[in-house]
Amino acid sequence: MSVGAISSRFPVAVFLTLILLPTILFGVDGPWIGEDVPFQPRAAFPQRFSQRLFKEFGRWFGDRIGLRYPLIYAAVGYDVLLLRWPIDRYVVFGREGWLFLADAIDGDKNTMADFRGRLRFPPNEITRINAGLEAVRKRLEACGITFLVVLVPNKQSIYGSYLGSDEAGVSTRIDDLLPHLDESVRSIIVDLRGPLRTASDTYAPRLLYSKTDTHWNALGAFQAYQAILTELARRIRVPSLDLADLDRFDVMQRRSTGGDMGRSLLAPSRFPDTEISLIPKASIPQVEADPQHTVFRATVDASAGPLVIFGDSFAASLAEPLARHFGKVYSRGQSVDGAIIAETGSKVVLLELVARQAGRLLGPFPNMEHACRQ
Repeated sequence: MSVGAISSRFPVAVFLTLILLPTILFGVDGPWIGEDVPFQPRAAFPQRFSQRLFKEFGRWFGDRIGLRYPLIYAAVGYDVLLLRWPIDRYVVFGREGWLFLADAIDGDKNTMADFRGRLRFPPNEITRINAGLEAVRKRLEACGITFLVVLVPNKQSIYGSYLGSDEAGVSTRIDDLLPHLDESVRSIIVDLRGPLRTASDTYAPRLLYSKTDTHWNALGAFQAYQAILTELARRIRVPSLDLADLDRFDVMQRRSTGGDMGRSLLAPSRFPDTEISLIPKASIPQVEADPQHTVFRATVDASAGPLVIFGDSFAASLAEPLARHFGKVYSRGQSVDGAIIAETGSKVVLLELVARQAGRLLGPFPNMEHACRQ
């Protein structure tokens, strides 16, 4: 072999040695003591030849570089802390350590388009939403079932000042949608923005949403639960309304590490937060939930229930307190399903959705012909 051939291969050999030596000396994942964050499992070795072979091999190789944890944390520190560039494309940095989730999870619209008033339902979708909700309302009314649509605000709708705006004068797609709906449909919609904005002023400096999580905290969930009960009480008799008095609870708060968005940035401890909990001052009915958090039970006057929530990740925080009034609350999927309503024998149906998932208002709403329990 010529000197030229050897010299041309020498840099490659040095590079591979430098890459593989940590793996030989320290293994793939250590030694390293880092934060408990959810890393994806290491990629498998490609099993067959395809156009993706080199990409899959690159992922397999990259996941097996020695000391990969320190390398990942170094990259996170550089991107997140120094450049203030979120490695999760759905996360937006706000002021004073606030993190926000993009308000439309659908490709090229993940730039706070709704928050800036640039997202709209086209006319044909508004017509479809109106017709779909009206059909559900009429069908459930014929069955003697109370139906409400609960709109949970995006966090930026309550704390937009930490994004450099209070959203004053900005019309979101929900604002644009509501005036175009029939009065019979608008009457069943519980827009939680008003109650939560009022509560955010009332309870300041306590917060209703976690700074680094996509969800509200216990105080925010309680305010939403109160607003829902108020709307239900206008339509039906709701037992034990006095249980929804915040004076029955001590509001406690303590420092905590970052929420789900902090974890998605692989740096939860670098985004400190505050955890709020409500501690009953006296005995209240205990609620038991099944392991999947799809059924919540309490031994109470259940004459007004049961109740079923078709909702997203906010639903469980509403289901538990509601069970103190309705005895049994089901949390079953995200789309109103007549077969589930009949199966559970529910007398109250809630469709809950966070504003960034407003597209769920389009349905479908299957099996409504079976909603009345025989």
